[in-house]
This record gives sequence, C-alpha cells and structure tokens, in this order.
Amino acid sequence: MLSENKTVRKNAEYPNNRIDRCGLSDLKSDTYSNSFSPSDIYSEKITNISSDIVLVPGFVDVHVHLREPGFSYKETVKTGTLAAANGGYAAICTMPNLDPVPDSIEHLEMQLEIIRRDACIPVYPYGAITIGENGRELSDMDALAPYVVAFSDDGKGVQNEEIMLAAMKKAKKHQTKQQLQIITIAHTLALMNQEKEIFLALLSLQGFV
Repeated sequence: MLSENKTVRKNAEYPNNRIDRCGLSDLKSDTYSNSFSPSDIYSEKITNISSDIVLVPGFVDVHVHLREPGFSYKETVKTGTLAAANGGYAAICTMPNLDPVPDSIEHLEMQLEIIRRDACIPVYPYGAITIGENGRELSDMDALAPYVVAFSDDGKGVQNEEIMLAAMKKAKKHQTKQQLQIITIAHTLALMNQEKEIFLALLSLQGFV
C-alpha cells in the first residue's frame, strides 16, 4: 500500500522507449522508484496519468562550483544542492577553487563539514592538484585521496610539465584502491596571453581601443 505522500505516475515514457510501466513519485523529494509492480499498488488512487512524462535516472554533474567555503556570496552548498536536486541531479562533484583550497586534510575538512551539514544530495569534492592551485607544488594528494573523487586545479591548469607528470603518477598509485582521476582544463597561459595581445592589437586597428 502506498503512503499518503506517494503518487503513481502511469504511462510515462522511458529512455529505452518502454511505456505502460508505473513510476512511484515521492512528493517530498520528487524522486522516482520502479522497484515495485503494478500489483503492489492495490486500491490506491492513481493520479497524474500522463503520456508526456519521461522518467530517467538521477543525473550526475561532475563539474560544479558550490563556492563554499570562501565565496558564499556567489553560491552555497545548500543553495547549490537544492538547485541541483530540483533539476533532477542525484549527485554532484564540486570543484576546488575555494578559500581555503582543499589541498590538505585540514582544508578539505572545512568543506566536508559544510557538506555534511547543508547538502541535500551527495556531494563529492575534488582535491586540488597543487597547493593553493598555484601550480608550483603538489598538494597532499596521498592524504586527500581517500576523501576526494578526483584532483583538479580547475580553470588554472598546471603549467609545469614535471609537476603534472608527478601528479598523474600519484593518482596512478591510488588506482588499486579507487579510480582516482586527474581532471584538468588544458589552458596554456603563454598561448592565452599571446592570443590576448593579438586580439587587443586587432581591436586597436579597428579603432575600438
């Protein structure tokens, strides 16, 4: 028998085009379950019968900026996870451009404490590749590894080849216990600065600068 806060959604379309199956909607969290058969419904009233609903598994966003700790005026763990849940996301991975940067257990614990307190869906943090995301010295990757989903310096990109190689070797060392990845945004700052100079020169020729 369904509880009072449950609603059956019948005839919803699934990504594999199967129809005429029942989806169980929890009205409090708007989540769905298909682990029951129509015979389990008994005499409960079927509502929200529709043929234009598509049921999919919960999404996972692997590149999210929750901005906390350090920049809560932009976003917080609470508001970010509420927005994610409202959009159908069942879990998110949050980037390390925070203050303090999660480059050590002490810094990461500040973030984890907020996540435990305020997150309404699972949040998997990234650890920083380098201390302060400055690209000059590796973070405490060995200590962070059990508590992060991956490592990244986010938009800054590690510019030093030797440090990047060392980071990948560190991550590989932990592959026996977990699939730990290095996630990088491949920015080459020298080229970016060169492109900026060319762009400004073109603007100048056109009289915009």
